[in-house]
Amino acid sequence: MTEYVTTGEIGHNTMMGSVSYFVSVDLSSIVTTFTVHDNYFDPGGYGFAYPSPRNGTPNDASPKTIFTHNVDMRTGAVLEDAHGPAATSSRSRP
Repeated sequence: MTEYVTTGEIGHNTMMGSVSYFVSVDLSSIVTTFTVHDNYFDPGGYGFAYPSPRNGTPNDASPKTIFTHNVDMRTGAVLEDAHGPAATSSRSRP
């Protein structure tokens, strides 16, 4: 869950367990963008991203969130923005 962050990313994770939702991105404090990318999840709870008008989710109308290549390990479905830009990590890669 994010709260009171101006930018950031959640990426390259394997998420398993019985939680209600794996990510919740609060749009109210994001200044630039927040990227959720390249995660694999087993939805033991309600889903991947918490659906709320003030939170970012795949295919939301907000330019502040970018969701790319988040894979449901049970079905193989990929959750991402239909027309969003490609994810770029803020970390440097070797």
